[in-house]
Amino acid sequence: LFGNMGATYTKKFDHEGHNLRIFANGTYNMGDQNRLFIRNYNHTTLYSDPFDQKKYYAEESDGASVSLNARYNRPYSKQGEMSYGLGIDRNISGVSYMPTYTLADGSDSIDILRQYYERTTSTSANADVEWTHRWGNFTLELGMGVNVANRSLSDTAMGASVYSFLASDTNLTYVTFSPSIHTSYRTEKLHNFYLNYTLRQSNPSASQLSTRRNYSEDGY
Repeated sequence: LFGNMGATYTKKFDHEGHNLRIFANGTYNMGDQNRLFIRNYNHTTLYSDPFDQKKYYAEESDGASVSLNARYNRPYSKQGEMSYGLGIDRNISGVSYMPTYTLADGSDSIDILRQYYERTTSTSANADVEWTHRWGNFTLELGMGVNVANRSLSDTAMGASVYSFLASDTNLTYVTFSPSIHTSYRTEKLHNFYLNYTLRQSNPSASQLSTRRNYSEDGY
């Protein structure tokens, strides 16, 4: 299940590119994935061989986000303009994974080596400024952005706080910068050449900060 809703408002102050744009967007998603795995090693009655296995995988995920962004564009001449942006974002996401064995006597046993639960709540604010200028067929755009994000992380296994694999301080704040430079040149025959550079930084997730070992199937 996935849903997305958004709206855009534009205020034009003139016909030369002086405008204010406001964007609002929200998303929601929810999903379940269930799989049954049966390994019958000798193709006889299940559990007649020590390598026989019956396992059920249940994974649930959900998430929601809302964002509000504004951009103000102000040309200072026919050759160039300044652009300013502000934004606020709120994101919540979670996933739980519970593999369960069915034993030879018919009872179920949770595979605690591979079960996990992760939930991340993030609130961020960002701002950026861009300068664009054109000299004939050559265009130069310089930008600098800053993002301040606060993230709350949890990876306690389902209903059992004893299986927490994160440090006690899981409320983290990150400050990242995103400088950029974009150049373009158009020839008289309308060939376009571009040279662009942008720095992007991503903050670590709960699974990347956790001390929990991720075991693959049959890997110990």
